Parts: sequence; C-alpha cells; structure tokens
Amino acid sequence: MIALRLALVALLFMATGHAAARARDEKNTRSFDEVEYLPRSEVLSTVASGFDDAVADVLWLRSILYYGELRRGDHRGAFYHQLVETVTDLDPRFEDAYRFGASVLADDLGKVDEGVALLEKGMTSLPNSWWLPFEVGFIEYTVHMDDREAARWFQRAARVPGATDYPRQFAAFLTGRAGDLAVSYELWRYVAATTPNDDLRAKAVDYMNQLELAIKGDGPIPEWITRQRAINGRSEG
Repeated sequence: MIALRLALVALLFMATGHAAARARDEKNTRSFDEVEYLPRSEVLSTVASGFDDAVADVLWLRSILYYGELRRGDHRGAFYHQLVETVTDLDPRFEDAYRFGASVLADDLGKVDEGVALLEKGMTSLPNSWWLPFEVGFIEYTVHMDDREAARWFQRAARVPGATDYPRQFAAFLTGRAGDLAVSYELWRYVAATTPNDDLRAKAVDYMNQLELAIKGDGPIPEWITRQRAINGRSEG
C-alpha cells in the first residue's frame, strides 16, 4: 500500500510538473492549454482509492512551488486556479488551501470573484470556521476596497461560535471610518502573525513594511493601494 502511494505521488508530480513546464514555455497560448495535463478531480479520486488526502497534499505542495514560480515571474499563473480547485475537491476540509488559495487568486492574479468563490466553497465544508468569512472580508477590504461588504463579512465571521475578537474589531474599524492605511496595516499584521503559510507570511510582512513607511511619511502610498483606489473611486485615508 505504501509503494502504491509513492508511485501515485511520483505520477502526480510528473503530470503537474509537465503542465507547469508547458505554462512556462508557451506563455502566449490559451490558458486552458496550461492545465490540460492535470487529471480531473473525479479521476484522481478514483485512482487514489481512499488516499484522497494524500493526493491533495501532493498537489498542494505542487501549488506552493508553482506560486513561487509565479512570484518570480516565470509564468502567468493560469495553472494555479485549477490546482487549488483540485486540491479542495480532494480534501474539502483543507482550510489553509482555501485561505492561501483565495489570497493568491484575488491579490496576485487579480481574480477576486474566483478567490471569494473558493472561500464560499470552503464554508460549505467548514461551516464552523470563522477564518473563511473573515478572509472574504479581508479580500473585500484590501483588494475590492468595499467597506460595506468587508464589514458585513467581518460581522458574519464574528458570529461563528469560537471566533476571536478580531473580526468584530475590524468591523468596528470600518464602521468608525479608520484610515485606509491603518486598517490595511492591521489586517496584514494579523495575517502575518497567524498564517501557517510561509509564503503568505512573507507577503504580509512585505506589505506591512510598505504601509508602515507610508503611514510615517517616509515612503509613497503602495501602488497596489493607489491602483485599487483609482479603480473603485476611493479617496486616500
């Protein structure tokens, strides 16, 4: 049984690695060409024969490696959405896959709706997780820059049994019209302090440093904030 699992792991690395290589080498092709070598979730589940979680772990490791390649500019990231959807199909209770996956989709790839949809998918399998609605509020504020929607999701997270005080506090920040930079800094600081994902923590720390300089007047307002302000018609806060 262990030998079968190892063989399956090797096969999956070969398949996803080949697809990622095509994504790097054929940057001008249509995006679906970059995922054609990843088997469908149903096929993987059948082949896994009860080891769905193990397969999900393998693909999650591949998605982390793929994200690193994305950050280096090796490809456009079109393969990422399919990877994270497959991971969460195979292991619907993999909370970090929803959280980190949604962050990459919304923040790095600009696919906000897909990121929110991934988190909502997670809520059906993890109804007692306050993190997932909190992450939607986080995306609505930091990417969509929609105060009302962000506050609504933070309040929803606060109502989940066992939730910490943070969702309620951030909802209060928005209700009190705290400055954009200050709220963004606190949100990213909380992510840096709580995420188990090293890549997300590194990104959060980078954003915190940019925001801290802007708040002190020692640096410009980060481009990723001014860009969203321009799109959404928000003023600087």
